[in-house]
Amino acid sequence: MRRFLTVFLYLAAGCDTATEPSTAVVNQAPEARQADALLLEIAVVVEGDAPLTLAPEHITEVVLEVDGAPWGRFELDAQPPEGDAVRGPWRLIEEPRGALLVARLDRDADTTHTPPETVAAWLDVLDRTLEPGAHAARVAAITLRGTDGTQLVLQSPTWVPFDVALGAGSAWLGALTFTTTLAGEP
Repeated sequence: MRRFLTVFLYLAAGCDTATEPSTAVVNQAPEARQADALLLEIAVVVEGDAPLTLAPEHITEVVLEVDGAPWGRFELDAQPPEGDAVRGPWRLIEEPRGALLVARLDRDADTTHTPPETVAAWLDVLDRTLEPGAHAARVAAITLRGTDGTQLVLQSPTWVPFDVALGAGSAWLGALTFTTTLAGEP
């Protein structure tokens, strides 16, 4: 009788696991989620007698690197600057104001400039996330566009440390300020 009961319990346990959902469940526990978006604010200050901030509408593209690897090239849907230009094709404002960038890999990352060559490389790009813990990011390039189509590219060698919290889907890099002289202007 004892053997029969043991076999019955073993078979019953096997039947219960067959009716439970498989391990490929889309809804993950919050602690298992990994970050796939970076949030940052970018402001560009123009040097001069009185430092002024470039209108955020001039920022059209940002290139990010995370932990030494490309994170993506992100285009900002910039509206033409409102108001009169203060220095040539550039509109400057007195109050510091930046552009907010949500750099989400799954939709916004542009890989057409250097597309991966293999399926495995494409999957690495599409499945890339940041595990909880310490990371470093760098704004490799910022493209500015003046009202007349003039383009200026700013590059930064500075790495910014940031942390990804356990269960967070995004990470805040901070409010970054870049300084330029607007080349070609007096």
